[in-house]
Amino acid sequence: DWPNEYRAAGPLLMASYANLQDWDAIIQFNYEGNLSPGKIEGNFDISTKPEILFELATAARLFHRGDVSPARARETYSIFGTPGEVPAHMGMTHAVERERGAGFDGSREGKPAVVTSDTGELAWDDGRGLVTINTPRLQAAFGEFRGREVSLDSLTFQSNNTFSALSVASLDGRSIRDSKHLLLTAAARSENQGTVYNATRTQLRSSGDGPILMEPVQGRLSLAGAKPPAHVYALDASGKRIREIPADSPGGIFTVSLTPFPLYEIVFE
Repeated sequence: DWPNEYRAAGPLLMASYANLQDWDAIIQFNYEGNLSPGKIEGNFDISTKPEILFELATAARLFHRGDVSPARARETYSIFGTPGEVPAHMGMTHAVERERGAGFDGSREGKPAVVTSDTGELAWDDGRGLVTINTPRLQAAFGEFRGREVSLDSLTFQSNNTFSALSVASLDGRSIRDSKHLLLTAAARSENQGTVYNATRTQLRSSGDGPILMEPVQGRLSLAGAKPPAHVYALDASGKRIREIPADSPGGIFTVSLTPFPLYEIVFE
């Protein structure tokens, strides 16, 4: 979790693959170990990791609503050992479970460049460094954008950040195409003031001190076929509207330019 700079992907990753595996419950450990946190100082506390907190509402909705479908196929392997190693990516493609006496053929091909769930809703692209969630009511992309666009069934994300976690969720139960009420979340990285990494940013040299700094996402969301008029509101951490954000509709494509805010409410009249 920390000092991993890509932790904003964690809540959506866990919720989506938990749905794929048809788990009954997941839990985020833990909220707070220090009653007066002023800086990031531990692996587990999420109260000092704002990008995770901003993702929780969408991740909870995804999991409880079952936006990602359970896997179509199920692989079993023995609780007492297997003929070979279970490929690490198997749980990203099918459901997996351990069974007494079950066997598993470990002589399988290596991990493909793009690991897609057998439902077609989740894709892990090592080559592009991106993971996508593509369902009717929730669509997301997180990983290395670096100015690139990522197009899903109902929308296109673009981010100039090295790493971003972007998602759009329907709030009224309709598909994103038909929804009148959407939540847009745009998170990136956070760190303490004065944090110093090594040259490859794989190890902390100094963890720094408070305050906690959050990197804003610079980019845009485009919704094809969305019909104005619409209102876009920047939200605070409690979900209250801060101010209205301008939106454009060039060529029938509704576009929201991302500002320093991580949460947005989109309302179609």
